Amino acid sequence: MLNIDEIFSQEQDVETGLVKGDWYRVQWTPDISSGETLNVGVAFVSTAGDRELNTVEDFFRLRCLYGGHAEYHAKLACHVARALIEDEPDPNKWFTPQLKISKGGFAQGESSGEIVERLMDDLVPLSRPKNSRGGRHKPVRRKKAYEYIKDNLESRLGSNYSKFIPKDPRVKTGVGIDLYLPFRRGQDSSEAATLVSADYTSKDKIQGELYLGLRDISLSHEKAGFKRGSIFIVRPGGNMKREVLKQAEEELKDFTLYLDSCNVDYHQGREFDELSDIVASWCDEVA
Repeated sequence: MLNIDEIFSQEQDVETGLVKGDWYRVQWTPDISSGETLNVGVAFVSTAGDRELNTVEDFFRLRCLYGGHAEYHAKLACHVARALIEDEPDPNKWFTPQLKISKGGFAQGESSGEIVERLMDDLVPLSRPKNSRGGRHKPVRRKKAYEYIKDNLESRLGSNYSKFIPKDPRVKTGVGIDLYLPFRRGQDSSEAATLVSADYTSKDKIQGELYLGLRDISLSHEKAGFKRGSIFIVRPGGNMKREVLKQAEEELKDFTLYLDSCNVDYHQGREFDELSDIVASWCDEVA
């Protein structure tokens, strides 16, 4: 006999691995007098409370519409959107006179990053680079890299996994700043490491990501009590054009030279398996 309850139970089991939540449009009004709004990003808030945001990185199309002066204001709008979404718990307060973050509806997928990336392709034409014909570079965001490395190390480290990978990758300091420190090692987890990505086509985005990682490591000493810190870096690559890749690599080179001058430990890798090996080796050094 057909058992309807059993069928629904099996269907729910298949979906248990999906991330579910609400997605939001990030809209910017360049000129309040005209009232025209442009989609410049997509945000997603999972049912667990995790937040993911993706905004325009290549402003070529925007410059064609409004001229070069608009790029600065668009970048500022994207920075404000990120600050609102990360720092303001109430989505109803995610707005300014020229920036509106409105709820679009329900979404689900394999990860928050995958959901936002898919919606960006559909909803934000401005994010498509010049002469894009389906070969658009899709950046490796640190959250995606972290999820892969975490799953990889769970099988490799076995019972020691919890010693190196904390349940919550964020650490709140006494000054109210959340530090992203997803990896630990040493006696009583006295050493911490962060993860950043340089796999972006925008120079400003690369600089922002890299120096945010440096901030987290610096404050991990001063405000969170860790003795030492390291930075794991996702190298640029993918479908970047040669000149764009060269610029990204130059930014990363300048950053690593600065880390050398500050005597900050860092490690670089491109492929997820390579990064997993690097993190595993870092853990084994004091295991």
